[in-house]
Amino acid sequence: MTTKQLKEKLKAKAIAEMPDVKHRIDLSSIHVLPLEDAMPSKATAWSMKRILSYTFSILFVGLLSLGIYTSIQNQSDDIPFSTDEQLLMFQAVSAVSLVEDASIIETAFQIVPLADSENILIEDQIDVVNQYLNMMEVVLGDTDTMVTAVVDSDNESYSYCMLYRNIDLIGNLMEYHFYYNLETVDANVSLQGILVHDDRSFAVEGIFYGDETEVDWLIVHSDNDIQVEVTNESLTSQQQFRYRVSDQGNVVNNGLVKVQIANNTLTADIETENDTASLQMNVERVNASAGNHFMVRYQMTSGNVTKDGELEVNVAYDGNLGMYHYAYVINENGHMSSMAGGRGYKGNQAASEDDFTSVENPMMPGHGRNGKNSSGKWNPFDAITGNVPTVETSNL
Repeated sequence: MTTKQLKEKLKAKAIAEMPDVKHRIDLSSIHVLPLEDAMPSKATAWSMKRILSYTFSILFVGLLSLGIYTSIQNQSDDIPFSTDEQLLMFQAVSAVSLVEDASIIETAFQIVPLADSENILIEDQIDVVNQYLNMMEVVLGDTDTMVTAVVDSDNESYSYCMLYRNIDLIGNLMEYHFYYNLETVDANVSLQGILVHDDRSFAVEGIFYGDETEVDWLIVHSDNDIQVEVTNESLTSQQQFRYRVSDQGNVVNNGLVKVQIANNTLTADIETENDTASLQMNVERVNASAGNHFMVRYQMTSGNVTKDGELEVNVAYDGNLGMYHYAYVINENGHMSSMAGGRGYKGNQAASEDDFTSVENPMMPGHGRNGKNSSGKWNPFDAITGNVPTVETSNL
């Protein structure tokens, strides 16, 4: 028997044994769907994909928005100066540090063989860098060792006084006293005062427009015809200040300083420009066991030439001159050089922990506002909001 014959025999046997149930099936109750209705259309399948895609997109955008909002909220906690007093003191101290003596020391710099045919561009602007590093040593540092406080005035010529303390790069205490009066001028409030650092004093003037509690501009004068004007150009999430340095009425430098807190340390970004070049710097004060120093990353443009580089700046003592200076190690696109720059007077005695815990009303960055001084007198800024009588009107 062939395979075909075997299959036919088995089929016939199966049919013969199949029960007769045909008469029990109601054919009228059976409904056969067309093929296009039985299968989901491409349009239906695409709509489901689109719905799922939109769902995940909305979820992603929501999570992203939450992250951005959280980031913004966190940024607000990192704003360095949370009170009007801190803002005013920062502007006054930073401006004074620019006009204090900090001229470049005339010393030859050494160039390693790799750089013998390469011009170090930053060398032409090292005097500008040096001015701002003198400022940075005064205003940067750990927030735990920076104090701004409203104190009683011990100068009978001035009604108000604020104290600023910080530690310099060699561990000495820096202390500034800001004495001032507030007077009404028309609808505005003017400020006249002096900022005293050790045995030197600098004239300071400023103005508050209308009922604003932040000083709009502040000018510091030195005794050698150098003047620094500071304006507060802060944004919602970034505190920044414009400095215009004038020598006998001629603007010699225009700089923007942005400050922020990172890892409990105040750092700064600086942008400067003059007739010959523009310079951008990120300045960080590094506290290390081998010695505190500055790390500066910069980009400088002069004409059609732009170069990037790094500066490591330490404080060194010159036994012949009997004074400290800044020692620069410059790395500009792999080309190395070294220079020395003048360092203005900072402090003359070692700082101690008591210098920062003994102040009765310190206002540290992020610690909120203290409205009264140590004797319970109203904060001087209340004069701006009309809570104390204004004094006799005078002209600036």
